[in-house]
Amino acid sequence: MKTTCFTAGQGQTFRVSPAFFHRVNLGSGAVVALRLGLGAATSDILEAARRARLLVSCPLAAMADLQPSDWPQRLDSTGDAACRVELSLTADALAGCSIDMLLGLSNLRNAGFRLAVMGLRRHQLQVLSRGPLTTVVLDPGLVACLSDCQQAVDELSSITVAAQLLGLDVVAAGVETMPQCRLLTRLGISLAEGELFAKP
Repeated sequence: MKTTCFTAGQGQTFRVSPAFFHRVNLGSGAVVALRLGLGAATSDILEAARRARLLVSCPLAAMADLQPSDWPQRLDSTGDAACRVELSLTADALAGCSIDMLLGLSNLRNAGFRLAVMGLRRHQLQVLSRGPLTTVVLDPGLVACLSDCQQAVDELSSITVAAQLLGLDVVAAGVETMPQCRLLTRLGISLAEGELFAKP
């Protein structure tokens, strides 16, 4: 299997499959998380990420076979892995969550899981009050036109300020160029993922 090398947050070199995105701290350049797609969270990858002290981000849909009342008990049985896992859902999915689903998300958060909303746009900011979130992942479409569209810059700035006022981490998705990184840093965004760092 083809692998790629990167430096993790603790300064150690680490080798993994490139079949997922790396989340990078733009200040230090260190990889801080791996974002996996559906079905990609194998025990080998999770164990490797634990050893490298990396956060693993995967879609909440990967847990679809569990009932909300089972989430904390079933998922927390993995021990210290629970506090290093971030579950993500789209802004539209969060907006449409039932009361039972929101209670399930709260239970997950109380069990130590991080929760991310993906692809957030300015008109969806109200969803930030719907769940116990830890992270906002910006819409990659906004990041793509960051260099030549003032409207995208303004929208990213609005979302970033709103999220940071709530104490949430902000991650720019879809980063492909160094000029985008420089603009994101100027907007106060320190975490990014995309093809510039690793091609899934």
